[in-house]
Amino acid sequence: MSVTRDQLSAAVHGFFTRKLHGAVGDAPGNVLLVLDGFGSSLPPGEFGVGATDSQQQLLAHQRAAQLADQLPAANGLSDGWYLPRTGGRLSFWYKALLSGSVCTSTSEQEVAAFEAGKASALKRLEQNELLVIAGTTGAGGSVDPTGVSDTRYATGMSPTGWFLPGADSWEMHRIDGTQPVPPAPSPVPVPAFDAQVMVLRPESPPGFRPGDLAFFPSVGETVTEGDVIANQHFVSEEIPDHEIGTAILAPASGTVLSVSSNELEAGDEIASVGVRRSPAVAAQRNAVLMPALDKPGFVPTLREWHKAVGDRVAVGEPLVDVQFLAPITDDEFNFTVPSPVAGTLLSIDRQAGEPVLADVQLAVVGDTPNPPRGFTVEFEYTIVSFGRPWWDEVFLAAGNWKVPGFRRGGIASGTVPQVAASAITLFTTGMVVVRNLRITTNWDHDERDQLASGALNLGPFTLGGADVDGETMSRPGPQAMGWICQVPPVLPPVDDPPGV
Repeated sequence: MSVTRDQLSAAVHGFFTRKLHGAVGDAPGNVLLVLDGFGSSLPPGEFGVGATDSQQQLLAHQRAAQLADQLPAANGLSDGWYLPRTGGRLSFWYKALLSGSVCTSTSEQEVAAFEAGKASALKRLEQNELLVIAGTTGAGGSVDPTGVSDTRYATGMSPTGWFLPGADSWEMHRIDGTQPVPPAPSPVPVPAFDAQVMVLRPESPPGFRPGDLAFFPSVGETVTEGDVIANQHFVSEEIPDHEIGTAILAPASGTVLSVSSNELEAGDEIASVGVRRSPAVAAQRNAVLMPALDKPGFVPTLREWHKAVGDRVAVGEPLVDVQFLAPITDDEFNFTVPSPVAGTLLSIDRQAGEPVLADVQLAVVGDTPNPPRGFTVEFEYTIVSFGRPWWDEVFLAAGNWKVPGFRRGGIASGTVPQVAASAITLFTTGMVVVRNLRITTNWDHDERDQLASGALNLGPFTLGGADVDGETMSRPGPQAMGWICQVPPVLPPVDDPPGV
């Protein structure tokens, strides 16, 4: 089967998943590819291109350390997207695990060996401390020695100079609608190829902590830019029973694709709005149901269809007439069932003359797949691996230690379905970087307008700096299209419930 434009995310995901080293799956140590929720831009200047050699090397190390330290947010993973958790750092939790670990063995020899390994791991971490220096240069990086602004830990990249002009690590890839691309296994879902705008949780005002988050529209409902779609409550940390509320507005018009829970931090995604599909279409397939009308003694029967399968319909446009007849009195009245959404009449499930009951499906209105003709995607890509010289995998894999106050798996669950309760969701071990992206397809006028409506991404590709010229959308600069992740071991490995 050929690949349609709507299946492009799955096609891209399948292509790169097959290039991963290691077993793909959901067990500790397994690897997986998670598509970037924004298509994160990676300007060469962030890696020091244009600076002196010494500045460039420092900037590249700093940027690599920042990228590899990211922890993907659990709510994004549930939708198939890699969205960095605000304020979350792998190195922070790694250091906390090392510092707080306690050997559970009763053997003096094993305890001594554990303490020696722990001291060695902490020393290696200290030796690889990388001070991020405040100040800017013309290259856009932080290298002027005006003060320490942050602490990271040395991280290498392979290939090392992929971001430099003339780097030979790039390969060309092309996908079109004529080549079958079978999906690859993945413990996280592969999201649809949609343009979407993320709705982020606001920062807490000083002296307040986050309270309840009330989200008004449901998944599948349409919203208009500027609508109040949620209300975030903040609770005072000083004044009892004092709360304030912040209205969260829809950043664009479209369809609500996802809504997240209360277990979020500032900057996390609370919802996403899809803007590529027509905002009036709530889902790919929308059932048209027989309304429940309280008319005792009347029998409803379908009378006449106004549309045929394949016809386009507008919201509220008449679809079918229903006759209500009272057999005893011969009284009757007619009722017209309208289309609940705009789209194409995909099926008619009840024929004229058939009696129908309330809530019976009469028809389906929805999207029709985009045809593959003229559809091509071209880009150059390189797969970058992160190396952490401070990382002690042997220590983490040992099963004879605990962290006081934490249950087994309380910091890392060791399985993707349970990352919502984990401080460490997945290890970020690399990234798929693409550049010179060109998508050529039969965009319609509505899609061109929607792509320019403030959407941040089109599937895993960023729209920042992109240009749509006729049938071709192009973006030259490098971007992280996906992130290579590893399922962590169960951390801590031994239970230590509170009070024990």
